[in-house]
Parts: sequence; structure tokens; C-alpha cells
Amino acid sequence: MTVVAIMQPTYLPWLGYFGLMDRVDTFVYLDSVQFARRSWQQRNRIKSERGEVMLTVPVAKKGLRDQKIADVEILYGPDFSAPTHRHGHGVLSPVGFFRRSRAGTVRFAGGRPR
Repeated sequence: MTVVAIMQPTYLPWLGYFGLMDRVDTFVYLDSVQFARRSWQQRNRIKSERGEVMLTVPVAKKGLRDQKIADVEILYGPDFSAPTHRHGHGVLSPVGFFRRSRAGTVRFAGGRPR
């Protein structure tokens, strides 16, 4: 029997999301449905030294109310990369393997994927 899981993409998925991926034979990102602004698709909370912080991915939205998740345009730039770097470094720096993985995280958060 093949086990399949279908989930909508989220910004900074939680540990259980990855656990689900690990337990199934096929994992499907359901990105052909309507994008919900101000949802977990675009935002997430993280704990920082100063308490809880809300991080938001800036997206193009003018005239795009009914767009699908797959069609969302991320507005890369300082509104996205600076808070992600600042808070992500503060939260993750004590975690093992952070120094080794930081370069990839900075590339992801700082510019368009290649």
C-alpha cells in the first residue's frame, strides 16, 4: 500500500510537517488552491530573545486577490531578508550545525532562489 500526504505549503513549517513527509511514500504540495493572505502560507511566529516575533513574507498583491499559491510573487528585498536574517540568526545560532547550514539559509532568505 502506498501512503500519500497532501499539504499546502507554509512559511517556516513546523517539525510535525517534516515528520509527516518522513512517514509517507509520496508527499504532495497542494499549491493549486487560492492563496490566503496573512495566513501560515505567508507568516509564522518564532521565539526570540525578546519574545515572540511574527515574520511575514512580502508578496505582490495589487489586483491578485484570487491568485493560486503557485502564482504568488515573493517581493525579495530588505523587507523580507533583513528580519529573517536578524531573527533567524538570533534564534538558530545556539542550535547545533547552525554554522555549517547558515550559508544556505542566508542565500535562501537574501535573494531569489536559483
